[in-house]
Amino acid sequence: MSWKPITLQDLIRLISSSTNEMSNELCVLFKKNKVVPYKIPCQRIINSPVEFIYVVACYRDNLLIYDDVEEEFGIGVVPKGGVLKEWNLYGSLEVALNALSESDKA
Repeated sequence: MSWKPITLQDLIRLISSSTNEMSNELCVLFKKNKVVPYKIPCQRIINSPVEFIYVVACYRDNLLIYDDVEEEFGIGVVPKGGVLKEWNLYGSLEVALNALSESDKA
């Protein structure tokens, strides 16, 4: 089976169904920081080709992203030079938002 990138409409549906299943606190955090999803360049491995990944929210210097290759939400830091090179994946949107909210407490 060959990989196909997620469409913007499918991503929006995924976000909508995910927010319906999470706590009110995390839903509010997402709604305060969400953006219209857009793609930014990313590089998974040094010297590998540049790919693109969706940003779904911005929180301080952090980007909440959706990696459609791994089919997981994650967090990355706003990249210097415009290419995201480091991010952590958390699976669901709820778990990624929880990790984002915990970063304030650290």
